[in-house]
Amino acid sequence: MISRRKPLAIALGTMTIFLLFASAALPQQVETGILNIDSIPGGATVYVDGRIRGTTPVLLEVLANEHTIIIEQRGYETHKSNITVKKDKVVRTKIRLTRQKPKPNKKRAQTASITPNAIQIKENIRIHRPKNNSAPGTVFLDTTPQSLTASIDGYTISKTTPVAFDIRPGIYELKLFNDKNEIVYQKTIFVRSGKTLSLDIIIQKKRTIDYTDPWK
Repeated sequence: MISRRKPLAIALGTMTIFLLFASAALPQQVETGILNIDSIPGGATVYVDGRIRGTTPVLLEVLANEHTIIIEQRGYETHKSNITVKKDKVVRTKIRLTRQKPKPNKKRAQTASITPNAIQIKENIRIHRPKNNSAPGTVFLDTTPQSLTASIDGYTISKTTPVAFDIRPGIYELKLFNDKNEIVYQKTIFVRSGKTLSLDIIIQKKRTIDYTDPWK
């Protein structure tokens, strides 16, 4: 008599292997946050975990983890620090660079630069980076008081608040200016493709930097 248990065991084993491969193929959710790095003077080269990421001021999405930040500017001392970024939070840092002291009677040594490929970082963690052909998002901005001037990453919106405008999806730095051209409000915002971001902002007497979650 032929046993029926053996074919059943083989089938169950095959199904288990299939499920293991299928679960391994599923994309894993990655936790990220925002690094907002600036320097005095601006235009300094920024390295994050050994990889060049642009010049100051720069707004970066990185893993929610501790990162090594290096800032280099010709004629200034190299700055190095460790910054911890939490999930869906904005970490702002502004570094005042120190001028290099001249060394008399000695040939000035060239500043050693970090090799961009010293540390490899996975590129597939940019879960919030939109595609180039993504539909724009809409920002509706109202303020109390009104008639404030808004700027997005340094680009001034021609019409004062309340104002609505379309913009390519992504992460931006929003600033509001009063009639004296003073910054009264600052916030990091995240614009989604095909979505409307409604902001109703009440301006306090003192300048405000809003650290709330940019994804909400």
